[in-house]
Amino acid sequence: MKGFSLLAALCCLVIPSVAFAANFSGVWKSREPDGVVVNLSDTGFSVSGTLNAGHFEHTLSGTHDTATKVTMQVNRRNTSDGCVTVMYGYWELIQENTARAVIIGTDGRCELSTNYQETRTFDRR
Repeated sequence: MKGFSLLAALCCLVIPSVAFAANFSGVWKSREPDGVVVNLSDTGFSVSGTLNAGHFEHTLSGTHDTATKVTMQVNRRNTSDGCVTVMYGYWELIQENTARAVIIGTDGRCELSTNYQETRTFDRR
């Protein structure tokens, strides 16, 4: 019977989600002079995307924290030497088609320190 009660508990487990979360899907262009472009997909619970800039490939993944904020992890790969750094931060919708991307730290690998920070503003195209 222990197995049955555990199975019953698992079948009824509810994964919390944010009601009425903003949708981050789309093509976003940085306001910075380099004009990098991020392609994001949003399922309503998780957000994923890609960004390529110079010799770096970025893979983004995250989940909605609030109606307008997504906590993100970014895997940043140096295409020259293959080194991968994990960056931590969030995306926050500040207007319907404007978002702020904030990096608050990294795992300290490759050439980025653990306290590396960066903030960019993106507009959805």
